Amino acid sequence: MMDAAVSSLLSGVPSCIVDGQTKFFHQAFTAADVNHHGYLSRSDLKIAMVAALGYKPAKFEVSRVLSTCDDLVDADGQRIPDGICLRHFVEGMQARCRLRDGAEVIRQIFVAFDRRCQGFLTVGDLKHAAASVAPRVPETTLESIFRELDRDGDGRVSYGDFDFMMRYHGPA
Repeated sequence: MMDAAVSSLLSGVPSCIVDGQTKFFHQAFTAADVNHHGYLSRSDLKIAMVAALGYKPAKFEVSRVLSTCDDLVDADGQRIPDGICLRHFVEGMQARCRLRDGAEVIRQIFVAFDRRCQGFLTVGDLKHAAASVAPRVPETTLESIFRELDRDGDGRVSYGDFDFMMRYHGPA
């Protein structure tokens, strides 16, 4: 049942195992390269990664991808710091998708639940998500689940609390 819920929640997030993956990454690169330089700056790369992966990457993720392209030069032969070319971007995104693990899936589920991009979940977020994947779950049950998740009782579930619940209290 958990797999069906995850699939449903992540239906808007690009799957890493699809035909045309390279084309999809190429389109994300092209859309982010608004100045048509043929490479992405750090800020352009963030935009492309959001399009390619479906979530805003952490600074270390952007830095890791940028570190793969140290031979980027402009038309005058000058090295471009903090830039990445199409080939390295596509290779980096493909490698990122191959390395996807449970933590990544948990992060994506959290992002899918966090519909207002606040960095935390409210009982309303939980009810909204449940309406899509489990519409028959009573509201009182959802409120009880939320109270259990909200370990400090502030009416918000942080990513840390959500991650803990998914890893140690989720279905086996």
